[in-house]
Amino acid sequence: DMDHVDSDPVPKTSAVRTEGSFIDAGEAPRSCTASNTAAAGGKSGAKRSHAEFGSLLLPPERQRRKVGKKVSFSHIHETREYIPGTSATGNVLDDATSSSASNRLTEPENETGSSTTTDAPDVHLQKGAALDMDVPINQRRSRKLFEACWNGTYKDVLRLLREGAPVSKKDGNNLSPYDYVKKKISEIEKELQDASPSTKPAIEEKLIDFGRKSILLKIWIHVEHNISLAQHILDWQNIRIAADSINGLELTPTGKSHPSSNFLFCVMILENRHCEPTMPVLPISKNIDMTMLENRPSYLLTYNPHLPFSYTEGREVRVDLVKGTSRASANNARLGTWIESVEFLKNLMVDSSDEEVLTRDLQCSEYLEAGSMTLSFKRAPLDDAFFRSKREEIGKRLHVALDWIQSFKEDTGEQFHPNISLGSNGDLSILHAAIYSADSKLVSRLLALGADPTAASAVGTAENLCVNLASQGGDTGPAIESIMHRLKKYISSQHGTNKDVDTATR
Repeated sequence: DMDHVDSDPVPKTSAVRTEGSFIDAGEAPRSCTASNTAAAGGKSGAKRSHAEFGSLLLPPERQRRKVGKKVSFSHIHETREYIPGTSATGNVLDDATSSSASNRLTEPENETGSSTTTDAPDVHLQKGAALDMDVPINQRRSRKLFEACWNGTYKDVLRLLREGAPVSKKDGNNLSPYDYVKKKISEIEKELQDASPSTKPAIEEKLIDFGRKSILLKIWIHVEHNISLAQHILDWQNIRIAADSINGLELTPTGKSHPSSNFLFCVMILENRHCEPTMPVLPISKNIDMTMLENRPSYLLTYNPHLPFSYTEGREVRVDLVKGTSRASANNARLGTWIESVEFLKNLMVDSSDEEVLTRDLQCSEYLEAGSMTLSFKRAPLDDAFFRSKREEIGKRLHVALDWIQSFKEDTGEQFHPNISLGSNGDLSILHAAIYSADSKLVSRLLALGADPTAASAVGTAENLCVNLASQGGDTGPAIESIMHRLKKYISSQHGTNKDVDTATR
């Protein structure tokens, strides 16, 4: 299910870069002129470790300029050169700007400080522009991925994804590579409608290529999301929320004269969903204590501190205070709202061992003059059924991802291994996710497709991960033991096959 990829609207573009400068994806503009290093007399890298460039600093008279190989990618050609101990720089040799009108670059800022916007990603390079090669490899790959999505072919995108380019990183416009591909597909579809018979085949071919880019990015986004889910499956946390009291309630004349009954109740809203049951109906009073109510309901909020999507992206806790006797009544009046972000509550509970109490002034409507509400938040355990459901869900999604990969390979003839690993996430692969999820069927399918269980990652090999998870016990212990046995058997058989090949060769 890829609804979460397509559901977000493409944000409006904004100014991205001035000539002679870069914007790192998701970061502020940064000057990248080669003259900065020269003007500083080679001191710009003084704070960096000598070992980072593989050599010690030498006296100026003994310094040698080292020139790297020329690297070609799509329309861009770079040379990389550096003096040991200084920032590495390079220059664009060929103009990388497309002649297409749709690839407009931001013009330099005018006297008022404003600049024109661009429809293209903020990674276009012009001839003579300087590159700062002294940035992390993932940032450089991210820039290349934006360029490939806009100007390259799907083969360029596939190569960069396999090399570990971060697929979800956004640029200065708060757009991801996938956002740009969607924009480009929309432009090409409009262009195709007005195309003449002679130009239609070329435009259709371009649309097919961008369609394949879209599929590749969806696959990687889907895999990245589910690998993260699997890796942090035991980190989910649960908070029980209850309303404690209403304080200093004062209605406006409009509120007092409203024809609804002289009672009130509260409605808990989590992630824009109304929770049932609603809180008990109580007579309106200036101060109301709800802690002693026998039928006071509580509500559960679940999030994962390692997965930002579970507590950001507008997630909030909201309580509406309503004058009336029932949600079903058409004669109610919403008095005010208690509201707080899930991210704030997550941070509130970080150092809490048991319970936290939070009072907020109500956001008043025309019916409420003043008032506040107090809510309590208490940690609540998650049962085994919750984690079992999460594991099953991850396993199903990763099986779907493998189906997509197989379909893409059959459609294009591209040969790349379905056990995708993410360089931006410690080289964790689908096989690692299958082990975290204790999904023996998914592990067997990956091994049958040729997945390498000895491949290293931030959590070790697949076998290392099994050993670590088995030592933690829990309800997945037997399944992890079974997977570990399967891996050992597979590795042993592969070693035996390799020995047979060596013997036959000799």
